[in-house]
Amino acid sequence: MIYAVLVYALTVPVVTSWLAGDQTNPQAKQLESEGVPLDYVIRPLGLSPGQQAAIGVVAALLAAAALAVVIRAIVRRQVDVLWWMVLLPLTCAGVILGLTWSTLTAGTIGANIGAGLATIFFLPFAACMLILAALAGVAIRKRRQRVPVPTAP
Repeated sequence: MIYAVLVYALTVPVVTSWLAGDQTNPQAKQLESEGVPLDYVIRPLGLSPGQQAAIGVVAALLAAAALAVVIRAIVRRQVDVLWWMVLLPLTCAGVILGLTWSTLTAGTIGANIGAGLATIFFLPFAACMLILAALAGVAIRKRRQRVPVPTAP
């Protein structure tokens, strides 16, 4: 179960970043094609569109499979229903991290204001979501020690 949650947490940012795609605006792409160098907060990984698609599809399949494992365990009452309190903040944090990565790797001419805003506002929120997920996991573990999870007949 914990491995499925871990796989889910690691793949959601990858899927989000893949779905968001390159955030470089068309004017900057046009200038780049004319020979003007773009500025980057973080340079993109340099993967081809095919490689990006392959990684995105594999990450999406892994995220879906991991989520299915967790949902199945919750529905069958093999684990506590409070695992939703771990999954929801992990999903929020993963989406925020994926979108922030796309923003940080966008090519610009001059300052990337979106990267600054994402760093100042969104990354602390993502950190809070990760802390919330961790605290929920600890609470579930303590609850499991006190109250056994009912099993399906």
